[in-house]
Amino acid sequence: MSQFRFYIFHKDLKQPVRLKYDPEGWDSGGVTRKRDPRWHGVFFEYTQKLRFVKDGRNLVAYFYEQYGIEAELVLIRQRYINSQRKYRTDYTGRFNLTTLEISELYAECNIEQSGFLQKFKNRQDVKVNLSSLVTQSGKAIEANSSETETIELHSKTLRKDAIDGLLDGLQPTAQMEIDEPNYVLWPWSPVLDEIQERFDYLMQFNSASPETDFKYNFKVAESGNYTFNAVMHIGFVVLSGLDLDWTVSWYIKTGRPGNYTTQQIGTTQSSGGLTDNFQSSTSISDYTVALEKDDEIYIYGIVQGDGIASNTTVRFDRLENYTLSVRGDTLVPATTAPIFLIHEAFARVVESITDEADSFRSEYYGRTDSEPTAYDADGEGSLRGILNGSLIRGFPLADRPPTTSFKELFDMARAVDGIGVGIKLDGLKQRIYVAPLVDFYKPQRVVKFNFVKDIRKAVATEYYYNRIDAGYDRWNNEQLNNLDEFLTKREFVLPLTQIDNTLALRSPIIASGYTIEFVRRDRYIQGTTKDNDRDNDNFIIQLRRDDGSLVTDKDEDFAELNNIISPETIYNAKLSVMRNLKRNGRYIRSALFHQNDEFIKMTFGEGNTEFNSRLTTEANVLSEKEIKVSDLDRPLWIPEYYFFKVSPTFEQEEALNLEPCGLIEFSTTDKDHKKGYLVESNVDDESGLTEFKVLRANQ
Repeated sequence: MSQFRFYIFHKDLKQPVRLKYDPEGWDSGGVTRKRDPRWHGVFFEYTQKLRFVKDGRNLVAYFYEQYGIEAELVLIRQRYINSQRKYRTDYTGRFNLTTLEISELYAECNIEQSGFLQKFKNRQDVKVNLSSLVTQSGKAIEANSSETETIELHSKTLRKDAIDGLLDGLQPTAQMEIDEPNYVLWPWSPVLDEIQERFDYLMQFNSASPETDFKYNFKVAESGNYTFNAVMHIGFVVLSGLDLDWTVSWYIKTGRPGNYTTQQIGTTQSSGGLTDNFQSSTSISDYTVALEKDDEIYIYGIVQGDGIASNTTVRFDRLENYTLSVRGDTLVPATTAPIFLIHEAFARVVESITDEADSFRSEYYGRTDSEPTAYDADGEGSLRGILNGSLIRGFPLADRPPTTSFKELFDMARAVDGIGVGIKLDGLKQRIYVAPLVDFYKPQRVVKFNFVKDIRKAVATEYYYNRIDAGYDRWNNEQLNNLDEFLTKREFVLPLTQIDNTLALRSPIIASGYTIEFVRRDRYIQGTTKDNDRDNDNFIIQLRRDDGSLVTDKDEDFAELNNIISPETIYNAKLSVMRNLKRNGRYIRSALFHQNDEFIKMTFGEGNTEFNSRLTTEANVLSEKEIKVSDLDRPLWIPEYYFFKVSPTFEQEEALNLEPCGLIEFSTTDKDHKKGYLVESNVDDESGLTEFKVLRANQ
């Protein structure tokens, strides 16, 4: 009785066809298990080509001629289990027909774990329309009952500054009117202007109120609290007229026609009469007023003399020490946008590129109401959403759906959450599984090998790092307020000197609250063709549940948000760079096994590097500039490899196939076992033994 049976299956066949002649080469190469260095999951493949003869050759040749390299041809291997007295499937793989060699006598080809995995790997860079109900190969996708959630995007405060200097111009000569207020307006000119809406003019004298001639200093384009600081100075010489007492009063008038509010902010008086030179100064310190969009601002003085004669004439002097600064903490109304929650985005992309329905699982990103699969609880990373700049601006979803690839989603999730990717088996059904790294380095024993000979140990240099590139690749730097943005690029140095290796943990998806707000205020108007350079960029937004609805997450869970302009309107505080590094802590600390008392320190950072925070559940403030190694979670591994060769039993092979991410224990005796995680295993051609390469576990 043969120990193995081989079958070939194609969808055109009613059932798998058993081969009369076993393929040649399977026993010399065997199955290779290999851990992906970025995904951390363990995957399977045959390292040697298999040669099919006679009936096997004819089946392979037939389906290749019918479908070419896209033929989904499957090899099934069954192994006889003595204890059960029956055959059981122990391997299923897809023919990789791009490696096919064919002759009159044989067909030779590599076998990979499955067509599902092959498609997934080959298409991980393919951009997927998250709204599309068709896979990359044209298969229909069943729509979720709720494809997107509509969320309200709150207004983040944007701080706008204007600083004015003195505008060169003529000093007017004016005749004072009896018993009339005489208004003087100042010749300010912008040195810095972020408010933009203004009216510039030379120094003016007018017997009419300023708003009569629409000579406002500013007209605000956005609502907010505007704070004024100024020193106002006026001087004049009486050219002709009476010996008078003078009063100069200073005012700020705000509002709009028919609804102005006037506030006196200072006054200067003379006594005893003056026919020569008169000067008056006053200052405003942090005078704050709430303004609505299109409100006007007038800053002026009123000059009055006691008993002014109609022939009293003065010349106003241009003085040098005018100063004015206006700071507006602006807010605009909240807007709504459709957003794809992160579980749904992953699931849609995986189904699209693999052509397989129900092909994604993630308890970490899944929710009690996630689709197409729901979970018992909301995962730690589940309340996050993905949308593009067009949707933030208000474009209809049908016109501008977001597109993303698995690689983009994974690179974001890896940087933010420290996740890995693997295959989960449910019978013969395979699914992509996304989870934190601890799920790929499980502390439970899978197999134990006793009396192993020649155990060797080596330094795993690729698991050591002396630098980390962290944070976010893109944000609107060199823009308004961006010195306050903390969701930016960072570089950190680790306390290692004998290695030169960088750990890349940067998200390609934008989290910047300021960039979200810049884009949100650049509203799409039906029928216009104006674009924004962030229209096609993807954004991630941290959400929270509020009475059954999903809303943007702000400062609700924080006891402290320091060194930032507007903590109450913050976006994505939980996705700060250092919090991302902490979620990657078990990975990072694994490279620093002997450096517990050392620090990981920032060497370069863009934007706001002084920001720090403390959640209500935390005792200490979290700096964004450094962290002590011992404050990271416990390391998963120690950067050392063990190498050894054994002859596993079928039961041991089957256990490794079912759970390749668990602990492997091994010893030269039957005691004092070492422990490690599978990195690679394959059959050695000379000895026939299986050679293992494992990463030392931190046990």
